[in-house]
Amino acid sequence: MRDENAPSALDAVRAVPEAELPDGTPYTWIAGESSCVRALRRHLVQERKFDRKRVTFVGYWRRGLSEEQLRERVEEEDAQ
Repeated sequence: MRDENAPSALDAVRAVPEAELPDGTPYTWIAGESSCVRALRRHLVQERKFDRKRVTFVGYWRRGLSEEQLRERVEEEDAQ
């Protein structure tokens, strides 16, 4: 159950551009809703200049689609 006062994934996406990151060679692992994961990865690679090979990302679901609908869409895309 989600805490109603907990920040959303969109809040995290909005917070990252303002975040102060540590020095060094970063490695990032991102997982969550597909559009949020894509937005975070793009920001880190394009704006923060992270090496894209050091950013692992997985979109586990898409907002508005059930797991079954997502699987059907992937199967349709694979068939093309």
